[in-house]
Amino acid sequence: SGTLPTGLTLQSNGTLSGTPSSAGIFNFTVRTTANGGQFALTSYSVVVFSVSPATLPPAYPNVLYSRQLTTIGGTAPHTYVLDSGALPTGLSISANGLLSGTPTQTGSFNFGIRVTDANGLSGVKSFSLLVGYYVTNNSSSGPGSLNQLIFDTPSGGTIQFDPAFFNVARTIFPEFGQFVINKNLTINGPGSNLLTIDGFNESRIFYIQGGFTLTVSGVRITRGNSNADPNTNDGGCVYASGVFNLVNSMIVNCRGANGGGVYVDPTGTLNLVG
Repeated sequence: SGTLPTGLTLQSNGTLSGTPSSAGIFNFTVRTTANGGQFALTSYSVVVFSVSPATLPPAYPNVLYSRQLTTIGGTAPHTYVLDSGALPTGLSISANGLLSGTPTQTGSFNFGIRVTDANGLSGVKSFSLLVGYYVTNNSSSGPGSLNQLIFDTPSGGTIQFDPAFFNVARTIFPEFGQFVINKNLTINGPGSNLLTIDGFNESRIFYIQGGFTLTVSGVRITRGNSNADPNTNDGGCVYASGVFNLVNSMIVNCRGANGGGVYVDPTGTLNLVG
């Protein structure tokens, strides 16, 4: 009798398994029958915790980070503690579930947070946190977009791509026009087979201002069109007044009056690697 959490099943050999999808306290009774027909009834309670957020957004290095964890299921109040793995240097988890601090390490960090309710019941939620300047989606704008990361990343910084999202082929469209590069940046793509920046013949992709360097690797750049630029229709995909380093990448099917793929003006430099 009673109800199992959605996603859990009880097998005839007594194995209770599955992935519960709803939080709460679930009471049920299990009937165990012996070969001779004798049986026993045993009551059980299963507590399923649901911890939010399900995933953590990336943190920027040397920038204050703060995310509040909350839990549904069990009996409040809940307490939180690091159970396994390691947090980036500078971050800590408080007993009330506030993950905060200023991370000074970059990279990918995997850790488990143990949640305990007022009755001493507990469970562990696993997290992965990226610290760095990571593109986490292929949206044209907004948090986690390439457009936002170009704006947020400081001069001399490196933009990377979340390997959990860019593990299949993705396309980014610069919906609001070309990406203007007015600082030194490196864009490390996941590979030209996994990331395409596509202008859809509506705009140029990159405009690199004089005195600045853009290094792009592991990206396929295509269908840029400089005819939308009122100042110059040269450089269909890239116009470089500064330095443009292209590493292990592709530029194809671009449209421009001069330099369909890349136009380098008298103050610019183009370096090709791979």
